[in-house]
Amino acid sequence: MHQHAALKLMLGGLQGEVGHLPAASFAPETVRSLKCDCGRRGHIAAISSGPAIPRVACALGLVKNVCPITELDVFYDNEEGRLLLRTIVEPIAQIVRCVCTLQPHTDLIGIGGGVPAGIGEAYKQELMRQLSAESSYADGMRTRSTRIMIVGDHEVSPEIGAQILITEKFQIQK
Repeated sequence: MHQHAALKLMLGGLQGEVGHLPAASFAPETVRSLKCDCGRRGHIAAISSGPAIPRVACALGLVKNVCPITELDVFYDNEEGRLLLRTIVEPIAQIVRCVCTLQPHTDLIGIGGGVPAGIGEAYKQELMRQLSAESSYADGMRTRSTRIMIVGDHEVSPEIGAQILITEKFQIQK
C-alpha cells in the first residue's frame, strides 16, 4: 500500500483533468499560442504537459529545433532551465490559485501526471515559489493553509472518482 493511498474522500472535494482548460500565463505569445495535442491552442497541456516541453523550449528560444526532452538540459541549475521550469509550472500554479480562491477551505491539492512526478522536487519547489508570490489579497492565507502533494500515476485515478459518482457511493450535497 502506498503512503498516500489512505487519503479519504471528503465532502466538497474536487477532482479534475485540467489539461484542456485555457492556460493562464504571462509567457510570451509564442508560448501561449502553442497547439495542444488535441489541435486547439492555448490549453494548459500545450504548455505544461510532457510532449509540450520541447515545443515550449523552442518557443522561448532556448533551443533551435524541437527535440526530445531527453536531449534538453532543462532542469539543471542554469537560467534557461529555470525559465523553462517557471513557464511550464505557471499554468498549474494559476489553476491552484483559482481552486483555492473558489474553495478557500481547501486543505490538500494533489498534482498528478508524468511531468510533476518526473521532475519531482524541483517542480514542487517552483510551484511553491510561484504560489508564495502574492498576486491578490487571498494569496497569503492560502499558501499557509493548503498542502500541495505531487502524486504519481499509482496514487491518482480520475476513473475511480467518476466510478464513485456513477454508482452513487458519493453524493453531492448542497
